[in-house]
Amino acid sequence: MKPTNNHSSLAKREDALRAIYNQYGGALLGYITGIVNDHTEAENHFVEIFKRISRFADELIGPEVNTWLRLQQLAKNFLYKNTQPALNIGATKFVAPGQPNNSLNLLTAEQQYIFCNIYYGNRSIEALAQEMSIATDDIRRSLREAFSVIRNGQ
Repeated sequence: MKPTNNHSSLAKREDALRAIYNQYGGALLGYITGIVNDHTEAENHFVEIFKRISRFADELIGPEVNTWLRLQQLAKNFLYKNTQPALNIGATKFVAPGQPNNSLNLLTAEQQYIFCNIYYGNRSIEALAQEMSIATDDIRRSLREAFSVIRNGQ
């Protein structure tokens, strides 16, 4: 019996997802491990992320798609939503998801809040400025300072 188009397209999609797993699975697990600094926890997150990847198959497959970049974005968004405690300005120390180094501890509470919401949370500068009731230029300045501190370690 010849498969219908629906079965055929489903099989192609499954094959594409299997190929993504085979090609990028190890690198994605390494990426997650680098963020959470715990191999067992990273494996658990990896499984949960790959369970969700089928929903994003169309965004991961295609000639114009940077699959690795998109996988990183999906992982970063998942980790942000599922591992990060609520951020509060004035908190004594913020612990980013699996913080791979101590650079964030060198930032002020405001810089941590801005950096983590923009970098890990994929929030826009404008939305963050509105939430914090400060000018977008102040957000940009704090973000530049945060990058400088992280880059230079001081």
